[in-house]
This record gives sequence, structure tokens and C-alpha cells, in this order.
Amino acid sequence: MGKLIFLPTSSLWGCLLFFCYSCQLDTNRVQVSENGQAGGVTEGLSEEEKLKQRILGDFQISIALLPVITSESAQYLKDGLLYDENGKQPFTGRLQDLYPNGNLSLDATFLGGVPHGVHIKRYENGNTMWEALYDRGVLCGGMSKGYENGQISQKEYWQDGVLLWRKYWDEAGRLIKEERTRYF
Repeated sequence: MGKLIFLPTSSLWGCLLFFCYSCQLDTNRVQVSENGQAGGVTEGLSEEEKLKQRILGDFQISIALLPVITSESAQYLKDGLLYDENGKQPFTGRLQDLYPNGNLSLDATFLGGVPHGVHIKRYENGNTMWEALYDRGVLCGGMSKGYENGQISQKEYWQDGVLLWRKYWDEAGRLIKEERTRYF
């Protein structure tokens, strides 16, 4: 038979408190979708990040598990939708292209043949050329463009396909122009 081990009362309380607090579920931080799946932590996220989570939640599986095609094998048909090489149904998955050096050139997600989610185009050195967020083919949230040196050249904010504002910077990172296209 095993031996009984006695711990001082203070150690016992310390272990119990640690266990209770470390296993506590903060229900305010977990977003649950309509089908009961956890959508991720939302507390402390910007509205932009919450929007990205909502959009990416439209895919039935993890983005990493979606089928991947290249621009060479993809095709746009007369309906304006993206199809894979067989052209039988609108493409849902990732469109990725690589530079000859192996760096990622383009990473874009599509749902039912339309842009949906984050689209990123990079320079050969890996810096971001542009990045945009689409919701079923419509620009939404932030869109940014960058210089090859890594500095941001332009930022825009879109809502339901309507440009609300944009800012421009020079290659040294100095703000050179700011304009509001819609007042909210």
C-alpha cells in the first residue's frame, strides 16, 4: 500500500489556489460561433482583428488545411469567379505564388471563387507590397501598401466596399497626406 504524505496546510491551500486560477475559463474572452465552435480569444483585440476572426470563421476548416493552387493553375471564367485548373466549381482555398528564390509572393484566400479573408502580396525580399481584407469579394477593414524598404506607403480603411479614409507616407516614413472620403 502507498504511504500517506502530509503537507503543511499553507502548501495545500497554495496548490489549491494555483489549480483553481490556472484552470479558470474566462468566458468573456472566447467567442463561440453559431455552430458551437470556439472562434478564438476576442478580448483586447482591435475591431480589425475581430473582423478578421469573423471572416476567417466562414471557412469550414482551418486556413492551413485548405487546398492550395497557384496563379498558373487558377483561372477566372466569364462569371468573374476564380476556379482551379479543372474549372468545374468556384475555388475555395488559398492562392499562393512563390518567387524563384522560394519566398512567398502572394498568399490569398478565396471562398466560392471570390476573395475572402486576408490577401498579402510581398516583394522578393519578403517585405509587404500590399495587404487587404476581403469579405465575400468586398474590401473591408484596413488595406495597406508598402515600399520595398519596408516602410508603409499608404493605409486605407474600407467599410462594405466604401473607402472611408486614407493616409500616405514617403519612403522615409513621414506622413505626407491624409484624406477622409466619408465622414462617419
